[in-house]
Amino acid sequence: MAELRTEAGLNGKDFAERLGWQRSKVSRLENGKQTPSRDDLTAWAQPAGRTDAIASLTGRLAGLETRYWSLRKQYSNGHRARQEQGLVETEQTTELRAVEVIRIPGLFQTPEYARAVFTANAAFRDVAATDIEDAVRARMRHQQALYEPERSFRVLLWKGALYATVCGATADRMGAGASGG
Repeated sequence: MAELRTEAGLNGKDFAERLGWQRSKVSRLENGKQTPSRDDLTAWAQPAGRTDAIASLTGRLAGLETRYWSLRKQYSNGHRARQEQGLVETEQTTELRAVEVIRIPGLFQTPEYARAVFTANAAFRDVAATDIEDAVRARMRHQQALYEPERSFRVLLWKGALYATVCGATADRMGAGASGG
Protein backbone atom coordinates (compact mmCIF):
# COMPACT_ATOMS: atom_id res chain seq x y z
CA MET A 1 0.00 0.00 0.00
CA ALA A 2 2.81 2.39 0.87
CA GLU A 3 4.39 1.57 -2.46
CA LEU A 4 1.28 2.66 -4.32
CA ARG A 5 1.17 5.92 -2.34
CA THR A 6 4.83 6.73 -2.93
CA GLU A 7 4.58 5.83 -6.63
CA ALA A 8 1.80 8.42 -6.82
CA GLY A 9 4.23 10.97 -5.36
CA LEU A 10 2.10 11.63 -2.28
CA ASN A 11 3.11 11.84 1.36
CA GLY A 12 0.92 10.35 4.06
CA LYS A 13 -0.72 13.65 4.96
CA ASP A 14 -1.72 14.52 1.39
CA PHE A 15 -2.89 10.99 0.73
CA ALA A 16 -5.09 11.00 3.85
CA GLU A 17 -6.59 14.34 2.81
CA ARG A 18 -7.50 12.98 -0.63
CA LEU A 19 -9.18 10.00 1.00
CA GLY A 20 -10.90 12.06 3.68
CA TRP A 21 -9.22 9.92 6.33
CA GLN A 22 -7.17 10.71 9.39
CA ARG A 23 -3.39 10.57 8.79
CA SER A 24 -3.19 8.00 11.56
CA LYS A 25 -5.36 5.57 9.55
CA VAL A 26 -3.01 5.81 6.57
CA SER A 27 -0.08 5.16 8.90
CA ARG A 28 -1.78 2.21 10.64
CA LEU A 29 -2.64 0.59 7.31
CA GLU A 30 0.83 1.07 5.85
CA ASN A 31 2.56 -0.24 8.95
CA GLY A 32 0.33 -3.27 9.42
CA LYS A 33 -1.21 -1.98 12.65
CA GLN A 34 -4.68 -2.19 11.09
CA THR A 35 -6.02 -4.65 8.54
CA PRO A 36 -7.67 -2.90 5.61
CA SER A 37 -11.19 -3.74 4.51
CA ARG A 38 -11.96 -4.35 0.87
CA ASP A 39 -13.54 -0.89 0.78
CA ASP A 40 -10.31 0.59 2.20
CA LEU A 41 -8.31 -1.06 -0.57
CA THR A 42 -10.65 0.16 -3.27
CA ALA A 43 -10.54 3.68 -1.85
CA TRP A 44 -6.73 3.52 -1.56
CA ALA A 45 -6.26 2.71 -5.22
CA GLN A 46 -8.20 5.79 -6.40
CA PRO A 47 -5.89 8.66 -5.31
CA ALA A 48 -2.88 6.49 -6.13
CA GLY A 49 -4.17 6.33 -9.69
CA ARG A 50 -3.96 2.54 -9.60
CA THR A 51 -7.47 1.16 -9.92
CA ASP A 52 -5.81 -1.69 -11.84
CA ALA A 53 -4.28 -2.82 -8.51
CA ILE A 54 -7.61 -3.35 -6.71
CA ALA A 55 -7.92 -7.01 -7.70
CA SER A 56 -4.36 -7.72 -6.61
CA LEU A 57 -4.81 -5.92 -3.29
CA THR A 58 -8.09 -7.65 -2.47
CA GLY A 59 -6.58 -11.00 -3.48
CA ARG A 60 -3.72 -10.45 -1.06
CA LEU A 61 -6.20 -9.51 1.67
CA ALA A 62 -8.17 -12.70 1.03
CA GLY A 63 -4.96 -14.72 1.26
CA LEU A 64 -4.02 -12.99 4.51
CA GLU A 65 -7.45 -13.67 6.00
CA THR A 66 -7.28 -17.32 4.95
CA ARG A 67 -3.83 -17.69 6.51
CA TYR A 68 -4.99 -15.97 9.71
CA TRP A 69 -7.99 -18.27 10.17
CA SER A 70 -5.92 -21.31 9.28
CA LEU A 71 -3.38 -20.40 11.97
CA ARG A 72 -6.18 -19.66 14.48
CA LYS A 73 -7.63 -23.11 13.85
CA GLN A 74 -4.22 -24.71 14.05
CA TYR A 75 -3.38 -23.06 17.37
CA SER A 76 -6.84 -23.74 18.81
CA ASN A 77 -5.90 -27.41 18.52
CA GLY A 78 -2.80 -26.78 20.62
CA HIS A 79 0.88 -26.17 20.05
CA ARG A 80 2.01 -29.79 19.74
CA ALA A 81 0.42 -30.26 16.30
CA ARG A 82 2.33 -27.27 14.91
CA GLN A 83 5.57 -28.59 16.36
CA GLU A 84 4.94 -32.02 14.83
CA GLN A 85 4.34 -30.31 11.46
CA GLY A 86 7.69 -28.56 11.87
CA LEU A 87 9.37 -31.91 12.46
CA VAL A 88 7.97 -33.26 9.20
CA GLU A 89 9.07 -30.13 7.32
CA THR A 90 12.58 -30.39 8.75
CA GLU A 91 12.81 -34.06 7.76
CA GLN A 92 12.07 -33.01 4.17
CA THR A 93 14.63 -30.19 4.20
CA THR A 94 18.39 -30.40 3.79
CA GLU A 95 19.06 -26.67 4.09
CA LEU A 96 17.22 -24.37 6.45
CA ARG A 97 17.61 -20.60 6.36
CA ALA A 98 15.95 -18.35 8.91
CA VAL A 99 15.96 -14.84 10.29
CA GLU A 100 14.80 -14.13 13.82
CA VAL A 101 14.59 -10.73 15.45
CA ILE A 102 12.43 -11.33 18.50
CA ARG A 103 13.52 -14.46 20.33
CA ILE A 104 15.82 -17.44 20.23
CA PRO A 105 14.73 -19.74 17.37
CA GLY A 106 13.01 -22.96 18.41
CA LEU A 107 15.92 -25.10 17.25
CA PHE A 108 18.12 -23.49 19.91
CA GLN A 109 15.68 -23.13 22.81
CA THR A 110 15.95 -24.87 26.16
CA PRO A 111 12.82 -26.61 27.47
CA GLU A 112 12.25 -23.76 29.94
CA TYR A 113 12.51 -21.14 27.21
CA ALA A 114 10.20 -23.08 24.86
CA ARG A 115 7.66 -23.58 27.67
CA ALA A 116 7.59 -19.82 28.31
CA VAL A 117 7.18 -19.09 24.58
CA PHE A 118 4.30 -21.55 24.20
CA THR A 119 2.58 -20.23 27.32
CA ALA A 120 2.89 -16.63 26.13
CA ASN A 121 1.66 -17.56 22.63
CA ALA A 122 -1.40 -19.35 24.05
CA ALA A 123 -2.25 -16.31 26.17
CA PHE A 124 -1.71 -13.92 23.25
CA ARG A 125 -3.84 -15.97 20.86
CA ASP A 126 -6.42 -16.68 23.56
CA VAL A 127 -6.26 -20.43 22.97
CA ALA A 128 -6.08 -23.34 25.37
CA ALA A 129 -2.65 -24.16 26.76
CA THR A 130 -3.38 -27.81 27.43
CA ASP A 131 -0.59 -29.42 25.40
CA ILE A 132 2.39 -27.25 26.23
CA GLU A 133 4.49 -30.07 27.67
CA ASP A 134 3.85 -32.18 24.56
CA ALA A 135 4.82 -29.18 22.40
CA VAL A 136 8.03 -28.70 24.39
CA ARG A 137 8.95 -32.37 23.93
CA ALA A 138 8.28 -32.10 20.18
CA ARG A 139 10.41 -28.96 19.95
CA MET A 140 13.27 -30.71 21.74
CA ARG A 141 12.98 -33.66 19.30
CA HIS A 142 13.20 -31.12 16.48
CA GLN A 143 16.68 -30.18 17.70
CA GLN A 144 18.00 -33.63 16.77
CA ALA A 145 18.19 -32.33 13.19
CA LEU A 146 21.07 -30.07 14.28
CA TYR A 147 23.27 -33.14 14.63
CA GLU A 148 22.47 -34.72 11.27
CA PRO A 149 25.45 -34.13 8.94
CA GLU A 150 23.33 -34.00 5.77
CA ARG A 151 21.50 -30.91 7.01
CA SER A 152 22.67 -27.32 6.80
CA PHE A 153 21.38 -24.47 8.97
CA ARG A 154 21.94 -20.78 8.34
CA VAL A 155 20.29 -18.61 10.95
CA LEU A 156 20.58 -14.85 11.20
CA LEU A 157 19.73 -13.73 14.72
CA TRP A 158 19.33 -10.13 15.78
CA LYS A 159 21.51 -9.46 18.80
CA GLY A 160 18.57 -7.97 20.71
CA ALA A 161 16.87 -11.38 20.72
CA LEU A 162 19.67 -12.61 22.97
CA TYR A 163 18.71 -10.01 25.56
CA ALA A 164 14.91 -10.25 25.42
CA THR A 165 13.62 -11.66 28.70
CA VAL A 166 11.19 -14.45 27.95
CA CYS A 167 11.37 -16.77 30.95
CA GLY A 168 13.81 -15.30 33.44
CA ALA A 169 17.36 -14.13 32.99
CA THR A 170 19.09 -17.44 33.81
CA ALA A 171 16.96 -19.60 31.53
CA ASP A 172 17.09 -16.95 28.77
CA ARG A 173 20.89 -17.00 28.80
CA MET A 174 20.83 -20.80 28.72
CA GLY A 175 18.35 -20.68 25.81
CA ALA A 176 20.66 -18.36 23.96
CA GLY A 177 23.72 -20.41 24.71
CA ALA A 178 25.32 -17.31 26.23
CA SER A 179 27.51 -17.40 29.27
CA GLY A 180 25.94 -14.30 30.75
CA GLY A 181 28.68 -11.85 29.87
